[in-house]
Amino acid sequence: MCMLIYLFHKGFSGKKCDKRNCTIVEFSKHKNFASKPKMYVDSEVMKKWTDLDGLAGLCGVKIQPVRTFSHQANLSAKIEYKDYPFYTGRGLQLEVLDKDGKLLCNSICLASK
Repeated sequence: MCMLIYLFHKGFSGKKCDKRNCTIVEFSKHKNFASKPKMYVDSEVMKKWTDLDGLAGLCGVKIQPVRTFSHQANLSAKIEYKDYPFYTGRGLQLEVLDKDGKLLCNSICLASK
């Protein structure tokens, strides 16, 4: 269990994350994400997000992130298994909007596909 906790928390906590092999980077070069707040992602999955951005452009839709990277400040706090991707920079919960910002598909709709 200790090894599992170490794997999920290594480099993703503390005040000096950048000096502890942190692979979380800002996802700022996007055209088809409707979000203005800064979004962060693990550098290893950056290409997937960039590909998703391009696909949204081809389909004429916008991606509205609902939840992305979550910083875990309290290492003793319990994290539910389903939330691990958000604490490792690999999770993206989203909604699909049309060009005018009207909701086309939310997480319930996406889960049924």
